[in-house]
Amino acid sequence: MKTKKPMAWSALAFAAALSLVACGDQEAGETAQPEAVETLEQDTTETVGQETSETVYERKTHDSEETATFTHVGDKILQQHGVYVTTYEAFGFAGPEEAQEVLDPRIAELNAIDEYEHTIDYGETHITEEIIANYAAMDPADVVKLPGMDELDTTEDAEFYSLEETAAGLETSGYIKVE
Repeated sequence: MKTKKPMAWSALAFAAALSLVACGDQEAGETAQPEAVETLEQDTTETVGQETSETVYERKTHDSEETATFTHVGDKILQQHGVYVTTYEAFGFAGPEEAQEVLDPRIAELNAIDEYEHTIDYGETHITEEIIANYAAMDPADVVKLPGMDELDTTEDAEFYSLEETAAGLETSGYIKVE
């Protein structure tokens, strides 16, 4: 029997760590729209020939807009694409210079992880972050290095990241499934 790993990150860690800033030219009040991203090729025999689906979750607050798109086969998450737009104030930064000084070294470390991409755009009033994580191909020892993911079960008997369990945690944190 296969066991699953819930992506049990906290809402703050999820938004702060897995966020991409894409609002440099965004006007106040506009909604951040994730860019179209090609699904990464999967090299796992379990999912070959099975149809993939996408499930999208959003959360909007007075100082952030967050979108997480999960590519999955059934309950097994293969990939995540996230776009997170957050004010500097919400992160505790005075502005773009301070944010860049603190975040750029950490983002460089994260981008050294195979199958993971993290970019940040430092806008005038907001940070826009984008992440793409190919969990199906990523080493579990690397997944736990990602922000908010350090409590994941990476034991050998936990074979995949569960959309169902992840969704429950997201919904508890105020995310809404986009139909």
